[in-house]
Amino acid sequence: MNERILISELRHPSLINMIAAFQDRENFYLVMDLLSGGEIYIFILEIIKIYSEEETSIQSSFSSFIIIAVEYLQSQDIIHIDFKPENLVFDSEGYL
Repeated sequence: MNERILISELRHPSLINMIAAFQDRENFYLVMDLLSGGEIYIFILEIIKIYSEEETSIQSSFSSFIIIAVEYLQSQDIIHIDFKPENLVFDSEGYL
């Protein structure tokens, strides 16, 4: 419940936003933004093996998105404890 309350109060373009929450007798459901672009883990660690200068530049922009999101969370007095590549996902336009 604490996570649901916390997520429902956050609104930022660099974070997945919660649309709704509901539960049945056995499960609790969170309806979140659809991010159909996949995980950064697959993109960086599995697809790209050798980095060109252009790919390194793209990864720098990924870092910028991460920093912006973390700064926002810190401004809300939140520390993210599950920060890993599997939790970094792209939207359909390629934004992290």
